[in-house]
Amino acid sequence: MFFLRFIAYITIVILLFTCKSYAGEFKFSQKRLLEKYAPVWVHEIGRLPIYDIITAWDFDNNFSGADNVENAEKFPLPAVVYGFVTAETSDAYYLFYGVYHVRDYDTPLREFFWSSSSHDNDFEGAMVVVAKSNGDILAIETWYYSIFLQFTYKPKVPGNQAIDGAIHVEDKTHPILYVSSKGHGVRGFQKIDEPELLKNQYKIYRLGKADADMRYHKGEFAQYELHTFEPFLIYGRGPFEVDSMFCIQGDYGLDDVPIGKYLSGRFAGDSSWARPKPPWSWTDKFDNLRPGAWFFHPAYVFNLHFGLGLSDRYIKNDAVEYFFNIDYAKLNNWILEEREDSFFPKAPKGLLSKPYLKVKNWLFKLIEPLFFYIG
Repeated sequence: MFFLRFIAYITIVILLFTCKSYAGEFKFSQKRLLEKYAPVWVHEIGRLPIYDIITAWDFDNNFSGADNVENAEKFPLPAVVYGFVTAETSDAYYLFYGVYHVRDYDTPLREFFWSSSSHDNDFEGAMVVVAKSNGDILAIETWYYSIFLQFTYKPKVPGNQAIDGAIHVEDKTHPILYVSSKGHGVRGFQKIDEPELLKNQYKIYRLGKADADMRYHKGEFAQYELHTFEPFLIYGRGPFEVDSMFCIQGDYGLDDVPIGKYLSGRFAGDSSWARPKPPWSWTDKFDNLRPGAWFFHPAYVFNLHFGLGLSDRYIKNDAVEYFFNIDYAKLNNWILEEREDSFFPKAPKGLLSKPYLKVKNWLFKLIEPLFFYIG
């Protein structure tokens, strides 16, 4: 009997010690984690309010994108944001949030002269990096008119990117993001935006019980529901037809497995920016990172852009594991291959390599803020 009591005592001590040792790990279920850091979206409303509504891709009860614009007048448009724990390392979580709009539109004059300035369906978003040690937000990148914008609490970081603005949060953990009308570029909300709230029409979305039909929503404040990003991953494997979720497939150089490159829907022009894209197709025209780098290897990209010095070995990398069967070494080799169609050419080899990179980085830090402010 004494022996059994002794074993029970030792077991309890071990359990208590184990719980204490993990208390600082800040572990949550995926849903709770995504809800804890769910952004506040400050959304500008333009001349076509129905197309400036954040809603669900399948609002019309199907996953085809071919009929979404037509059905927007016929079906309720609930307030929905997509969330996904893209990856987890020993020291950070990489949280993706995506917003869908029925149509990307432009000014009447631009649409008249450039038919490719608008297209059916639009998907934008942001990635939030959270420290596991204390739950702090370390960095945010947003997708803003074909470039990534960087936001931190510090004006300068040791990475290779210029910082485009400060992170502002509500209730300590909810980053405040700005969504433009028409093209729906996402960026961090800044102090200079506050006077604009009084001049223009906006909706401010917060996580809560979703407003059932935003077409008839009154007032400035709305609530959205967080939906899983999983349907995009499921249909990203195909089929690739006109009336499917993805209309065209692409080979990203990982495991020779083609996945969805463009979301379906009508568009004009042959430029890739004129087509709606999932986050693994987002590529910044001012860097040389290959398509898929941001979504499939976020730890590498955020370390490169911000100089965070975080681990880039994954405990889980659901974004990659959903599509491919590759190991860590192959992923690292894959990301080092630069793409050819960047605004800046590859660095030359030899003596000119370092001067070229210095000039390139200087130009990049000069140009990107210009696109940020005039975009």
